[in-house]
Amino acid sequence: MRVTILGGGTLGRVLGVRLARAGVDVTFVVRTPLASRLTIERVDNDESLTQDSIVQSADLPKSADVILVCLPAEAMDEEMLARLARATSPIVTLFPLLPNSWSRIAEALGDRVVPGVPGVIGYVREDGIVRYWLPRVAPTSIDASGRELGALIDALVRSGLPAKFSANVARDNQVVTATLLPMVMGLAGKGSVSAAMDDDGLVALVLAAMTETELLARDLGPAPPWLGLLTKFIGPRILKVGVGIAERTSAEALRYVDVHFGNTRIPSARALADEALAVCKARGIPTTSLTELRARMPA
Repeated sequence: MRVTILGGGTLGRVLGVRLARAGVDVTFVVRTPLASRLTIERVDNDESLTQDSIVQSADLPKSADVILVCLPAEAMDEEMLARLARATSPIVTLFPLLPNSWSRIAEALGDRVVPGVPGVIGYVREDGIVRYWLPRVAPTSIDASGRELGALIDALVRSGLPAKFSANVARDNQVVTATLLPMVMGLAGKGSVSAAMDDDGLVALVLAAMTETELLARDLGPAPPWLGLLTKFIGPRILKVGVGIAERTSAEALRYVDVHFGNTRIPSARALADEALAVCKARGIPTTSLTELRARMPA
């Protein structure tokens, strides 16, 4: 099987290394060349994998069985969509989505594009090693409209990455993205969990904005059960207690949040926030707090 991975960040590297070691022909398409040797370390079971002789290209290969898009949403600009439109392979998107972005992508790429949600969380450490988790409750999901991608599901499972077909993946992706967006905005603006928690005004604003994005989420579709439980009990005190527990029991999880949602993700958070505001306006959903939170984000 030939798999092209568009993007060489945390997700792309985990997928690429594990698939390559499972016998898949993997090509990375990246703007900045990756190291010739990639190492990924799974936090929750101390597994370390290294892959040498990584195949890289600046252009999309002319033939591939599937293209996995592991880029942030804002990277899916007109130039990137035009490049993907010229390809003939099925395309799986693996990044947070909101309705306008998905409509634009689906219109540009047609039936060849299938939404997915990755079951990998992690970050790239300063030395270039990827540290990651594979949550048991959240396997990689690919929309059931892409049933022809059964070989990809098989390859992911064979590589040790739980994966399955699911219904309504694009909708569920949008619901989760909308609901949690204010948290992402707050973290991106402050750069770290501790800095965000020290700003009581920001915490209150994030929670107020979440009441608005939850309205948007409910308008998009039903929330996964775990998301409803998370938002039902969230509040300033619960947040601070939870962060305190995490600092004592899982410091690396907080490190992941700082790196993955911190200052480096400001462009992504801004792009998602602007789209959420536009969607809310079109649907008549109030955005007083979300607008204020967006204004507090760094330029």
